[in-house]
Amino acid sequence: MALYHGFEPELKFFGTMNGGSDSHTNAFFCPDDETIVLIDMSLLNRRRACEVIRNMPNLKRFYACVTHTHSDHCTGFAEVAYLIKNERPGELLTVLTDRAVSDDVIAQLDSSGMRAYHTSVGNEDEIYRMLSYDEYGGAYAFYDKHGHTLAKKTKPEWFIRSLVTSHSPRLKSCGFTFRSHGKLIVYSGDTNELVPYLNFLRMATEGHVGYDDPPIEFYLDVATRKSELHLCFAEIADELKVMLDEYPTLNLILMHYDDVALLARQVNEMLPTMLNERVFIARVF
Repeated sequence: MALYHGFEPELKFFGTMNGGSDSHTNAFFCPDDETIVLIDMSLLNRRRACEVIRNMPNLKRFYACVTHTHSDHCTGFAEVAYLIKNERPGELLTVLTDRAVSDDVIAQLDSSGMRAYHTSVGNEDEIYRMLSYDEYGGAYAFYDKHGHTLAKKTKPEWFIRSLVTSHSPRLKSCGFTFRSHGKLIVYSGDTNELVPYLNFLRMATEGHVGYDDPPIEFYLDVATRKSELHLCFAEIADELKVMLDEYPTLNLILMHYDDVALLARQVNEMLPTMLNERVFIARVF
């Protein structure tokens, strides 16, 4: 298993572990010098995210991709959104999610003190805009209880589509697919199924998203112990072998893990040495 030797992942992690740890899995990337894309945000990581933004005065576009509403993924955006509104005049945080989870995301953000920007009203108390997509990349308008528009139907160039997945028998989540600096990025979010991402990879590498054998970075939620909430690495190791064989330009980055030492041992034991060189365990930047 490689340890980032000679490889610099496109995504930078504020934390890399699960919700029961002190290192919640939240990340960001900059598809260009003026844009930052945050992927989930917990209370634990919100101040470091604000520090990153303050240290990048060139930023003009601010996005947040939200996978689902668990506290380690959705509760830390308010402070970030207020920072942008107060310190970058004229700018607002734009939240992206999938149509399948957007109502829950809006309710969660509202409960944390974030009121959506009503494009028809322009209330100064409102600090974010909403973009919501389906699995085909189509944008949808969403409305609050007063009928005001929450969605801004402008698709960023770096955004490909969201992918609906299952986090538990009772909770939907979504992953995201992006393009950045010539790379195809697949981000699973919290998931207990691999199929939506394998299906996307097959479609993408057949040329349906404008790439021809691109470098691929696949960020995958795994745990060392079996549960209904997350993929268990030992149970999917054989599928990952097939995937790595099928896509020679793919690097696999494992995240949201529960036990980093045990995960490292499992990777070394269950994947052939040649494939290990393309498998990484996410670490904090």
